[in-house]
Amino acid sequence: MNDRRSRLRGLRALTPLARPKMPKDLRKTGPGMDLKDKLDKPGQPCPKCAASLRRAETSYQGWTNRATWSVSLWLNNEEGMYNHMRAITMGEGEDYEKGDELQEFVEALVGVGSLEGLAADLLGIALEQVNWREIVEKNQEE
Repeated sequence: MNDRRSRLRGLRALTPLARPKMPKDLRKTGPGMDLKDKLDKPGQPCPKCAASLRRAETSYQGWTNRATWSVSLWLNNEEGMYNHMRAITMGEGEDYEKGDELQEFVEALVGVGSLEGLAADLLGIALEQVNWREIVEKNQEE
């Protein structure tokens, strides 16, 4: 029985849900601060690590994310798409309106309305992540 307990204790130490050590600055508590409020949930990274992970996940090659970078790359590398994108970005109106127009152009280009099932869902999810206003703003700079 004792041997089984020691094996279980060893396995618990290896589980991915083991809580990482708390950074020193989070060990301090002050008036109105409860240590429980500062602790992360089991299996979650510490707050400093989580912030770093969010930054890494939400930026790519100087763009908001990989989806935005990819759409911009395609729009800038094909002459016909580039000319249409430039007409939208340099046109009249607010940037958010231009972003909506650019989104409609890309959705029509890739045929979002003609897709069904998994392909439609995956493409829709990817296009929802695109920061259309960022594409408009960066292409106005040129």
